[in-house]
Amino acid sequence: MPNLTIVDYGGPGEQWDPATLDVPFPALLFPEQEPRPLPYTPQTIVVVDGSWPQARKLVNKLPQLTSMPRIQVTPHAVAPIRLRQPPIPEGMSTIEAIARLLDQTHGEGTGAPLDALYERVVKATIEARGRPLR
Repeated sequence: MPNLTIVDYGGPGEQWDPATLDVPFPALLFPEQEPRPLPYTPQTIVVVDGSWPQARKLVNKLPQLTSMPRIQVTPHAVAPIRLRQPPIPEGMSTIEAIARLLDQTHGEGTGAPLDALYERVVKATIEARGRPLR
């Protein structure tokens, strides 16, 4: 992803720089109960990564994220095997959401490499545990 920027935040003693989110026409890749149409075509997609409770807490904590328009993605009709179950029916892991976003914005199948990577990670984790998931 040539235009990707990773911003690390949340570690002990790290201070948040609000200027980090001063980007043109942003949209937050995060579900909301009542999806609304975007007011513009996003030029920057902000993705929050972490467990569901961590991500939700961060989105609710930072005013720029709270007020940012949200972009929605639709999960695959058949959910893949997951390491953790999301707390909402349309929930998915960060890598799945990015894959769906790529399919949505760049054409069906463009997220397939991320889907394959996610499947390899899940299978490797199951093998390392030596037992199936619950």
